[in-house]
Parts: sequence; structure tokens; C-alpha cells
Amino acid sequence: MARGHEQTVLAAALDGYEIPQAIASPESFIVPAHREMAKAVFALQRTGVTPNLLSLTDSLREAGRLDAVGGISALTSLSLTTVTPPIFEYSVGEMLVTAKRRLAGFVGAKLAQGSITAEQAVDILQREIEPAAFPTITDAADLVERETDTPPDLVDGLLHKVGKLVFGGSSKSFKTWTLINLAVSVALGCEFLGRRTTKGRVLFVNLEIQGAFFARRIAMVCSALGLSVESLRGNLDVWNLRGHAADLSRMLPFLLSKIRSGDYGLIVADPIYKLLGARDENKAGDIASLLNDLEKLAVHSGAAVAFGAHYSKGNQAAKESIDRIGGSGVFARDPDSIVTFTRHEAADAFTVDCVLRNHPPIEPFVVQWEFPLMRIEGSLDPERLRKPAGRKQEYRTDDVLGLLVEPMTTTDWQTLAESELHLSKSTFHRRLKEIKNQGLARQRDDQKWEAK
Repeated sequence: MARGHEQTVLAAALDGYEIPQAIASPESFIVPAHREMAKAVFALQRTGVTPNLLSLTDSLREAGRLDAVGGISALTSLSLTTVTPPIFEYSVGEMLVTAKRRLAGFVGAKLAQGSITAEQAVDILQREIEPAAFPTITDAADLVERETDTPPDLVDGLLHKVGKLVFGGSSKSFKTWTLINLAVSVALGCEFLGRRTTKGRVLFVNLEIQGAFFARRIAMVCSALGLSVESLRGNLDVWNLRGHAADLSRMLPFLLSKIRSGDYGLIVADPIYKLLGARDENKAGDIASLLNDLEKLAVHSGAAVAFGAHYSKGNQAAKESIDRIGGSGVFARDPDSIVTFTRHEAADAFTVDCVLRNHPPIEPFVVQWEFPLMRIEGSLDPERLRKPAGRKQEYRTDDVLGLLVEPMTTTDWQTLAESELHLSKSTFHRRLKEIKNQGLARQRDDQKWEAK
């Protein structure tokens, strides 16, 4: 990873980008060849010479260091590296992180050796790391005067640009279909769940569905909306990555290298678990890292980012809407817009709850699945959530015996009791023992039970 970020920053220097002071030294480059190139680049800048392929080549040749960087071919490759503002900013950020880690390690080693005191270590870290890591402190009055423009909405009252949105739902709650609906609606400026959208180009990163089936879904959504697929040309891009999903940290540099700031209004990544890599979805630090990468994608692209996440197990009706999404609670705290779809007691209906950081509250409402779209159903009460099938606290022997309407094996009888009475295996066998002791049923020679 370091090699790619360093090459991007050096290539940017040849393109006239200004390298931040915090990494504008050869020591910030780990790869030996890059360190040699950086020495020459910064030396040229100090003498007022513009670094480019020719001046860098001449400088390294005169210093006898051309072979040390890999020769003319390495410099040519450097000059051909594609650099965009988003990927440059991302690579600078990653180099700053690396530089901070190296400095912290160096200071820690000095402290362990006794070469510096704890106070000196703190002073070095505060002086060298904090200025590079954080923005400057701003007077509140100046902030209010300067920050007057909020990001424009993509979906009225629900999602703004450079924001993050998560759709949470149980398995088979049509999250991908709804995300496709969102993508098509924003791409063409159509209403989404009854809300106006601002037309903007969309990128859908499809990590799960095979290309042909995904194409079919897009066509079906367009047909249901009364739109032509051709109208999407130039407005909706798809990156099919089934079989190629990887840690988002690895994919981000490539993705940013293909995106210029302002290219897209919305980027959809579905499903999010495919981007976890080695991360554990139940660990707050791992999910915070993943969502930080999504934040970088939003900031550097200027787009809103939307993704789907699955519900945890259990009775969702008994939980607050924000607590229904599975995995680390960071999923329910970090996004700017959290939209959950919880099964309603009516068939194919879902109560939609919206938890919004930067918009006024939206009252819960109900949508009903009408293939291939969710449509608002105003006649249903959002409070009537589906609850798990009721279970008796105690099951009478008669309840279990009543299932034995025809001879059946113990296994078949237990399976039927589990299906019809939601009876656990252990409870079934307790009741079976009572039935045997009371002489209410007998087991035949073929091992099937029959009632007496």
C-alpha cells in the first residue's frame, strides 16, 4: 500500500500539485527508490526549478542516482501515473498516517531507552503529530459566517450529498431492490418513496448479484417506474464485483483513481458485508474503520454513499429502530441517515423508520412490496409490527398428543410439534415421557407411535 501512495504523491509533484509540508521531506518515503526521487524533487523545488520528467531525470543522472531509482523506465512509469484530486488527497492522508505511526514508534523507542523524558515525548508528539492530524481551531463567529452553505439534498429531507445512508432490514426485505430503486430515481431525478430527488449521476457497486441478473433487475425497476433503460445512459454506472469483493481499504485507491470530484452525486455499495475483508462486524473498531473508508469515499468524491445492512436476530418489534441493525452498534451511530424496514403484520408490508442527523424528523410510515418496488401504503398503521408467533409458556400433554392423528415415528412427531407448537426438542421429550407414563400412546413394532 505504501508503494502506491508514495508513487501517487511523487507523480502529483511532477503534475504541479503542492505537497503538504508534513510529508514534504524524503524521510516521509519508505520505499528506497521513492526516497531518492523525493530528495531530487524537493531539491529542485528549493532551487526554483519545476519538477518534471526531464528535470528529475537530469538531476538524478548528475547525482549518479539514476540507477538507484530504477532508471529511465521507473521515471517514465512515474510520469504516466494517473493522478486526480481525490486520489491525491487520499494518498496524502495515508502517508500522513504512516508518518505519524513511524514518529510515534521512534519516540516510544527513545523513551524506552531513556534518551528522552516522558514530558519530552509528549511535547514531540503534540508538536509534530497534532498539527498534521487535525484542522485548526476556529472562532465560532467566524465558523458561522463562513459555513453558510449546507450540502444540497439528493433525496428531499432524507439524504444530502457527502452524507452516508444505511438501509437496514431483515433477510429478504428487498434491500437490494430498494437500493436499485434509489439509484435509478436519483439518476433520473424521479421520486423515491414519495420524496423528490435531485438528479445526479450514480455509481452502483454491485458486490453480490451476477451481472445478468443485476441487469434484469435494473430493467424491471425502470419498467415499473415507466422509464426506459436507455434513459439511464450516461446517468447510472455499475461496477459488478461479484467474485472480486475485497477489503474496502484495498479497493478505495483504485476507486478514487477512477472518480473525479463531482463525477457522481450518489455511490451505492451493496451489500456492505462484502467489503469487510478481515474485519469483524461485531467489533466497534473494525466497523469504525470500514465506515471511515466510506467517509473518505464520500468526502473525496463529493457524493453521498448508501449501503444496505442486515438486521440482528430476534424479535425486532421489541427493539428501538436504531438497534435493529446487526453487528457493531457503530452501524447505527455513524451514518447521517438510518432507514430501517421492519416487517409489518400485514402481508408484504414494512414499517419504515428514519433516524436523521441533519434533517427534520420523518414520522414512521408503511410501504408494501409490489414487485419490483416498495410503494407507500398510507392506510396501514406503522405501529402494527409483526411479532414472533406466540408460544405457550407450558405445553399440556394433550396439546402434544393431539398431533398424533395418525401413526408416526418419534422424529416425525417431534418435528411436527416443533412446527405447529414451536416446541423445543427437550420439551417434546418431557411431554412424550408423560404420555408414555400415563399410557396415552403406545409404540408399535414398526417404531411408530399411535394414540390409545
